[in-house]
Amino acid sequence: MKMVLAQTFILSLIGSLIGLMLTLLTSLILPKAVPIQFDVITLIIFGIVLILISLVGSLFSVLSIRKIDPLKAIG
Repeated sequence: MKMVLAQTFILSLIGSLIGLMLTLLTSLILPKAVPIQFDVITLIIFGIVLILISLVGSLFSVLSIRKIDPLKAIG
């Protein structure tokens, strides 16, 4: 269970960082006619919330998988 949560955390962190970089790159590419402003605290909070949601989702799936008997699942 710890391994699945660790993998989920790493993938979520990488995904959040890639999303942050793409967001900042997009803001640089947009013309000045498009007003856009980012708050660093808001970006960090959303990143943390996304990571927590992915961890909770993986926790639910791990708990439901643990209830299944492997021999019955194989057939």
